[in-house]
Amino acid sequence: MRVGLPLFQGEIHNPNTAFTGWGLFGYCAIRRGNWKAVYHPPSRGKDGWELCNVEQDPGELNDLADIRQNILQSLITDWEQSYAKTGMFDTKTEFNVLKG
Repeated sequence: MRVGLPLFQGEIHNPNTAFTGWGLFGYCAIRRGNWKAVYHPPSRGKDGWELCNVEQDPGELNDLADIRQNILQSLITDWEQSYAKTGMFDTKTEFNVLKG
């Protein structure tokens, strides 16, 4: 795996452009810098993305998705590109884990 190779080669890590994402059981999340977006599936939440600034709101209590739409859309775009690039699959559609 060569994901961390640039760091070992002396390239500078930029927390404002680097991101990490994960997904499990229909939930998914992506974080870049202080921003974190979380998708809640319909059977367990609002069937949509929420956005929070984890530095200002470490408890993730305030959804900023409506007032910071540009940041949310940027994170979703990163998620979709990473999703396509890595070959991940959508558990909620591939295996109907949310059925029932």
